[in-house]
Amino acid sequence: MARFILNTTCYTLAVVMFILPTVQAVCEENEDTFELPSLLVVPVVTYSTDTGYAGGFGLIKSYHSSERQASTVQVVIMYTQKKQFQSEIKWEHHFPNETDRVLVDLIYNKYPSEFYGIGNDTSNENTETYTPEYFVGRFGHEKTIVARWKLKTIVRFRNQSLTGTERGGTIKTPSVPWSRGRFDIGPGIGILWDSRDNTYSAHTGLFAKLEYFGVLYQDEGKAFNTLSFDVRKYFNPASGLVLAYQCEVRDSRGDIPFYFYPDLGGEERLRGYESNRFLGEKAVLFQHDIRFPIWGLLGGVAFVATGKVADRLNDVFSGTYHTAGGGGLRFLFNKKDNLVLRLDVAYGSDSRGVYFTFGEAY
Repeated sequence: MARFILNTTCYTLAVVMFILPTVQAVCEENEDTFELPSLLVVPVVTYSTDTGYAGGFGLIKSYHSSERQASTVQVVIMYTQKKQFQSEIKWEHHFPNETDRVLVDLIYNKYPSEFYGIGNDTSNENTETYTPEYFVGRFGHEKTIVARWKLKTIVRFRNQSLTGTERGGTIKTPSVPWSRGRFDIGPGIGILWDSRDNTYSAHTGLFAKLEYFGVLYQDEGKAFNTLSFDVRKYFNPASGLVLAYQCEVRDSRGDIPFYFYPDLGGEERLRGYESNRFLGEKAVLFQHDIRFPIWGLLGGVAFVATGKVADRLNDVFSGTYHTAGGGGLRFLFNKKDNLVLRLDVAYGSDSRGVYFTFGEAY
């Protein structure tokens, strides 16, 4: 595993060092220019416990549709050693009036995955492989109401099917709700306060969001809903040094497919554990990052996180928590708008992960 991580780090640094002189020259040449489109195509070779070796490319285009924030289009296509296909298109557009933002996210995955079971006490020793195929769409709009207060509306759908399982596996048993998949669509609404200086990689400010999502139509079964509360705080006590904190609580109720359960693990929530490592109807998460400059456009980070899932909301605030931590590198490919690529290496109690992607985890 150590050699896998070393190889991954070398591949990533090779890409970074190849594009570093060009990007730095563009930044210096256009330092005082307002309309500065930025296009970065990055070949990706990486390794994680979720995927094995993975290869593909990422395209990131940033442009200024407003003076204060950059808009971005992101395209990622990956194929992995475990025969997982991932594709995603994300568009975030800030309007010139500085009060409106549109977010579109389209995902198609056919993704052989490990199922660890449901609950907080699952183990890596009793996993089984299953293959879901799904198409996900999210269409959102944020509007500033007054000061830093914003109203968020969203429509989400997911069409999922189960295309492969292990013989004798448990995922198709009644204890795993809607393991064969179904179609769900519904609206969401949220109220949030956002004083961050940057939505992609903040240095200062506070982000707090209370969001409700409910399913209005499903082709089988009954509806469900999810209520989530997410708070993130950023401090900049010294030049280039950022202290970032996050606390998130999620509560789902109703006829919930297991893949809609609040989850812990992966590149954003509890790095160091595999994606969907812990699944439960309720979840709580705490994270802390220390982000610091290293040299030029390269930076570093050290982080730690802890969290838990449970069947009852009261139970997530007591008992056994799962903790993970690690460190990583940051490449500032657009200095004006603080847009970064990140490479993180993280360790949990019985697992580890390597993540190479765009933007901070939170």
